Amino acid sequence: MSDARGPVTVFLPTWNGGERLDEVLGAVRGQRTTRRIVLRAVDSSSSDATPRVLAKHGVEFETIAQSEFDHGATRGKAILSSSTELVVLLTQDARPLDENWLEELLAPFEDPRVAGAWSRQVPRPNCHPFQRANLEAHFASSARRVIEPLSLPQWDSLAPAERLTRVGFDDVSSCVRRSAVERTPFPRTPFGEDMLWARAALLAGHRLVYAGQSIVEHSHDLSLQELTSRVAHSYSLRRRVADERAFDSVLEVIRAVYYATRANLRIALRAKNLRAAAEALPFAYLQITSARRGSRSTSYEPPSAS
Repeated sequence: MSDARGPVTVFLPTWNGGERLDEVLGAVRGQRTTRRIVLRAVDSSSSDATPRVLAKHGVEFETIAQSEFDHGATRGKAILSSSTELVVLLTQDARPLDENWLEELLAPFEDPRVAGAWSRQVPRPNCHPFQRANLEAHFASSARRVIEPLSLPQWDSLAPAERLTRVGFDDVSSCVRRSAVERTPFPRTPFGEDMLWARAALLAGHRLVYAGQSIVEHSHDLSLQELTSRVAHSYSLRRRVADERAFDSVLEVIRAVYYATRANLRIALRAKNLRAAAEALPFAYLQITSARRGSRSTSYEPPSAS
């Protein structure tokens, strides 16, 4: 049997996964597939029932100290130590939406030039209206999209926004080819390992695929304080990877806050959510100013040819 139709590893980094982790693993176990699925995890010393949930579902797992966990290095080590050529990366709160999630995610690997594929994300039922709108806009398409490799001169010629459209690979729910990761390792980094790896993989001559029919339910109902931190980190990464500069001038900030507030109010009214309506301005202000602060907190790290 070819690697594209062979067994697959599903790897999850876990920490205090709670009831959601049980739902996620149950959905993985319920996939319609003839493949052998190897379930593996690295647990960052959970203090809840996570180890028991992992054992219940037959997951092979290693326990590490929280200080040892690194988003890039931990995933990279797990990929390279897997016994299968295809390794699915899944977060502990991303629940496969249906029984076809896995096969839809793996289908692009029939093409030997594909090094990675990622799923569509849909929000959870209780997701905040503004965050729901952001997620639905980001994952608007359900169609499969192939991102072709490019040379370093081609990358350098692209505008930041064009670069970002090519490195949208998201390891909330994704799959990678182990042999490609052996040649192009996941970087050690506390944030953004997926986009950094995607850029390197494309420059190394690999294809990436957005598998829009592979769907997970995943969203975070963030407080305004949590939103501030997440947005700042996100735009720091966008600057680091693609040299995107967000809202350079104060005038751009004012204009963006105005239009974002209007959009938020429309969303809140459609949802008939008075709490969201009251948060329309602070949400917009924090989102825009956090984006600006994040993009100014770092500098562009140009890639090198592989």
